[in-house]
Amino acid sequence: MNNQTDTELVEAARSGDVESLGRLYNRYYQSMAWVAYSVLFDREQAHDIAQETFAVVCRKLVHLRRPERFAGWLATICRNLAIDTLRRRKGNGVSLEEIDEPVAPDCGDEGESVRQAISRLPEMDREIVVLRYFDEMSYEQLQQSLGISIHAVKGRLFRAKQRLKEHMNDKDSRKR
Repeated sequence: MNNQTDTELVEAARSGDVESLGRLYNRYYQSMAWVAYSVLFDREQAHDIAQETFAVVCRKLVHLRRPERFAGWLATICRNLAIDTLRRRKGNGVSLEEIDEPVAPDCGDEGESVRQAISRLPEMDREIVVLRYFDEMSYEQLQQSLGISIHAVKGRLFRAKQRLKEHMNDKDSRKR
C-alpha cells in the first residue's frame, strides 16, 4: 500500500515493520538533506546528517507521542543534528569559503550573489527558502515538514523573501 499516511507508516514501523520505516525514509530523505543543507551549506555533510537523522529515528520512534506529527519531529531532529555539527566547526558561522558550489553551476555571478545572500539569512529563513526553492516543496509539504500552519508558511516565506531582497539590494548598492 503506497498511499499510507505517515501515521500509518509510523504505527507499522513501531510494530517492527522495517518496510514501513523504509517508506518513511524514501518519503523524507531528500527533504531532510535540504533541511541540513539550509544550516550547513555543505552537500556531503547534509547527506550525512539526513542519514544520521534516520538512525536517530530508528532508536527514538517508540517515544514519538503524536505520530501524525512525524514530519515536524523528523525535521526538528535533523535541524538539531545539523546545528550540532555546525557548532563543532571552527567558530559559529558559515564562512563563504565553506559554502558548496552553486546548485546551478552555470548561474555565474548572480547565482553566487544569491547563495551569499541566502547564507546571511537567519536559520529559519534559510531553511524555508532552501526547502521551497531548492527542494521545490509546496506550501502543504512545507506545512507538514516544518510542523507549522499554512498561514505560518506563507508568513515565513514572505519575510524570508523580503530579507533576501534586502541582502541582495545591500550587495548591489555596495557594488556602485
